[in-house]
Amino acid sequence: MKTTLLLLSICMNSFLWSQTNECSNVFKTGTFVYEDLTLEAVIIRTKKKQKEFWNNGASYIVMKVKWLNDSHYVLTVQKIVNAPGCLEKGDKIWTKIESCEGNKVNLSFSTKSCGEGASSMIRKGN
Repeated sequence: MKTTLLLLSICMNSFLWSQTNECSNVFKTGTFVYEDLTLEAVIIRTKKKQKEFWNNGASYIVMKVKWLNDSHYVLTVQKIVNAPGCLEKGDKIWTKIESCEGNKVNLSFSTKSCGEGASSMIRKGN
Protein backbone atom coordinates (compact mmCIF):
# COMPACT_ATOMS: atom_id res chain seq x y z
CA MET A 1 0.00 0.00 0.00
CA LYS A 2 2.81 2.45 0.90
CA THR A 3 4.55 1.62 -2.38
CA THR A 4 1.35 2.34 -4.34
CA LEU A 5 0.89 5.71 -2.61
CA LEU A 6 4.53 6.61 -3.20
CA LEU A 7 4.26 5.77 -6.91
CA LEU A 8 1.01 7.71 -7.23
CA SER A 9 2.62 10.73 -5.52
CA ILE A 10 5.65 10.58 -7.83
CA CYS A 11 3.43 10.33 -10.92
CA MET A 12 1.28 13.32 -9.84
CA ASN A 13 4.32 15.47 -9.05
CA SER A 14 5.90 14.56 -12.39
CA PHE A 15 2.68 15.48 -14.21
CA LEU A 16 2.39 18.83 -12.42
CA TRP A 17 6.07 19.65 -13.00
CA SER A 18 5.74 18.69 -16.66
CA GLN A 19 2.70 20.95 -17.12
CA THR A 20 4.37 23.89 -15.35
CA ASN A 21 7.58 23.36 -17.31
CA GLU A 22 5.59 23.26 -20.57
CA CYS A 23 3.80 26.49 -19.58
CA SER A 24 7.01 28.32 -18.80
CA ASN A 25 8.65 27.15 -22.02
CA VAL A 26 5.72 28.55 -24.03
CA PHE A 27 5.30 31.76 -22.03
CA LYS A 28 8.87 32.82 -21.18
CA THR A 29 9.23 34.86 -24.38
CA GLY A 30 6.93 36.18 -27.07
CA THR A 31 4.03 38.53 -27.68
CA PHE A 32 0.90 38.24 -25.54
CA VAL A 33 -2.39 40.03 -24.88
CA TYR A 34 -4.41 40.24 -21.69
CA GLU A 35 -7.68 38.34 -21.97
CA ASP A 36 -9.41 40.00 -19.03
CA LEU A 37 -8.70 43.74 -19.16
CA THR A 38 -11.10 46.40 -20.35
CA LEU A 39 -8.22 48.22 -22.06
CA GLU A 40 -6.41 46.35 -24.81
CA ALA A 41 -2.85 45.71 -23.70
CA VAL A 42 -0.01 44.03 -25.56
CA ILE A 43 2.91 42.37 -23.77
CA ILE A 44 6.27 41.81 -25.46
CA ARG A 45 8.60 39.62 -23.38
CA THR A 46 12.21 38.66 -24.05
CA LYS A 47 14.43 36.62 -21.75
CA LYS A 48 15.27 39.71 -19.67
CA LYS A 49 12.64 42.41 -20.40
CA GLN A 50 8.88 42.75 -20.49
CA LYS A 51 7.13 45.71 -22.07
CA GLU A 52 3.38 46.30 -21.75
CA PHE A 53 1.67 48.73 -24.12
CA TRP A 54 -1.79 50.38 -23.93
CA ASN A 55 -3.50 53.00 -26.10
CA ASN A 56 -1.56 52.02 -29.23
CA GLY A 57 1.77 52.54 -27.45
CA ALA A 58 0.96 55.94 -25.89
CA SER A 59 1.09 54.28 -22.45
CA TYR A 60 3.61 51.63 -21.47
CA ILE A 61 5.63 49.98 -18.72
CA VAL A 62 9.12 48.48 -19.07
CA MET A 63 10.09 45.78 -16.59
CA LYS A 64 13.06 43.52 -15.93
CA VAL A 65 12.17 39.79 -15.85
CA LYS A 66 13.85 37.38 -13.45
CA TRP A 67 12.73 33.74 -13.53
CA LEU A 68 13.05 32.06 -10.12
CA ASN A 69 11.93 28.64 -11.40
CA ASP A 70 9.58 27.24 -14.05
CA SER A 71 6.44 28.65 -12.42
CA HIS A 72 7.59 31.82 -10.59
CA TYR A 73 9.12 35.05 -11.85
CA VAL A 74 9.63 38.60 -10.62
CA LEU A 75 9.03 41.72 -12.71
CA THR A 76 10.87 44.86 -11.58
CA VAL A 77 9.40 48.11 -12.93
CA GLN A 78 12.06 50.17 -14.70
CA LYS A 79 10.03 52.78 -16.59
CA ILE A 80 6.40 53.95 -16.64
CA VAL A 81 4.94 56.28 -19.27
CA ASN A 82 1.29 57.40 -18.94
CA ALA A 83 0.31 53.97 -17.58
CA PRO A 84 -2.74 53.59 -15.33
CA GLY A 85 -2.50 51.91 -11.95
CA CYS A 86 -0.55 51.94 -8.71
CA LEU A 87 2.90 50.81 -9.86
CA GLU A 88 5.99 52.94 -9.42
CA LYS A 89 9.56 52.65 -10.66
CA GLY A 90 11.40 49.99 -8.65
CA ASP A 91 8.26 48.06 -7.65
CA LYS A 92 8.44 44.29 -7.85
CA ILE A 93 5.60 42.14 -9.14
CA TRP A 94 5.81 38.57 -7.81
CA THR A 95 4.16 36.35 -10.43
CA LYS A 96 3.16 32.68 -10.48
CA ILE A 97 1.95 30.58 -13.40
CA GLU A 98 -1.14 28.85 -12.00
CA SER A 99 -2.14 26.86 -15.09
CA CYS A 100 -2.05 26.88 -18.85
CA GLU A 101 -4.09 25.42 -21.65
CA GLY A 102 -3.27 25.81 -25.31
CA ASN A 103 -2.16 29.38 -25.92
CA LYS A 104 -3.54 30.78 -22.62
CA VAL A 105 -2.00 31.00 -19.17
CA ASN A 106 -3.54 31.93 -15.81
CA LEU A 107 -1.29 34.03 -13.60
CA SER A 108 -1.50 35.19 -10.01
CA PHE A 109 0.58 38.14 -8.83
CA SER A 110 1.15 40.50 -5.97
CA THR A 111 2.99 43.73 -5.26
CA LYS A 112 3.63 45.76 -2.12
CA SER A 113 2.26 48.90 -3.83
CA CYS A 114 -0.92 47.41 -5.29
CA GLY A 115 -1.72 44.54 -2.95
CA GLU A 116 -1.89 40.77 -3.06
CA GLY A 117 -4.14 38.18 -4.58
CA ALA A 118 -4.68 39.54 -8.07
CA SER A 119 -4.93 37.28 -11.10
CA SER A 120 -5.05 37.59 -14.85
CA MET A 121 -5.13 35.53 -18.04
CA ILE A 122 -2.86 36.19 -20.99
CA ARG A 123 -2.94 34.70 -24.47
CA LYS A 124 0.08 34.12 -26.67
CA GLY A 125 -0.19 36.25 -29.81
CA ASN A 126 1.05 35.50 -33.31
